[in-house]
Amino acid sequence: MLRPGGRAVTATFRIADRPAGSRGFPTFHTRTASPAALSRTVAPAGLRVTRHRTWDHDGGDSLLLAELEPVPRTA
Repeated sequence: MLRPGGRAVTATFRIADRPAGSRGFPTFHTRTASPAALSRTVAPAGLRVTRHRTWDHDGGDSLLLAELEPVPRTA
């Protein structure tokens, strides 16, 4: 639950060039791999992506950092 005017920040893995399951557990990165995919994923919860950046780690991981806020309600 967000307070009025609140925001949420996410850090999600983007799709990497590693084979699926190579880490020993299931991954679902396609739902959060891009700003558009993350927007589709959070929309049913009434949220939208307002800002985003990517961050690449030297070890090969790539993250999508995103700020989410509630979609304004219409009267």
